[in-house]
Amino acid sequence: MDFSSLMNSLMQPTATARPEMAGYTPGDSTEPTPEPTKNLLQQAQDMYPRLKGLDYGYKESPQTEGDKRQLEHWTAGEPGDDKYPRPSDLPLDKHSIEVFNKDIKPSDVAGDIVSHHLVNEDPTLKKINKEFESTLSSPTGKTALRELYAEALSEGEERPYKQWLDQTGKAQYLRGYAFDQFPKKSQDKFYSKQQKKILDKMKSYLKEEE
Repeated sequence: MDFSSLMNSLMQPTATARPEMAGYTPGDSTEPTPEPTKNLLQQAQDMYPRLKGLDYGYKESPQTEGDKRQLEHWTAGEPGDDKYPRPSDLPLDKHSIEVFNKDIKPSDVAGDIVSHHLVNEDPTLKKINKEFESTLSSPTGKTALRELYAEALSEGEERPYKQWLDQTGKAQYLRGYAFDQFPKKSQDKFYSKQQKKILDKMKSYLKEEE
């Protein structure tokens, strides 16, 4: 299963530039002022009301040659490293999102916020995530995670399996279904009915108005 190919195929533009309004000139009181386009973080908060009110930094950066990152979740206090340093204009004391590919979906931004932060902070999400993690030792969970790791190795992953699993694998596996980052065919193959039921609770909770 080529998860990189699957992920890349899912990346679709989320917004288009608004065309110029015919006959409109600045200061013309007879025409409405166009609303500014919302960034991906704001769109994610509209899509998932439980994310509203989060104090997050946000930055869009150009994707440099050889850098395959689509987006980066920066935890408060995380400086990065020599290869991938935290941008100086993202406050160190604030959780932040850095977007490299502006064609990703708002749900992808939401997925990073939930899987890297809220599953450790929000009591309800923490409980649901703990329930999901209890299924990772099932045959379905083991198979999916091993395939994810094999794909990561083929792309240059150097961390041992346990380290990769704790830092990347668990979050990636959660997002595959909860935020539709894997296509339907792969979801049916690599998630059990029990896992889907658990993650459906997460989906419903995130879309509730507080």
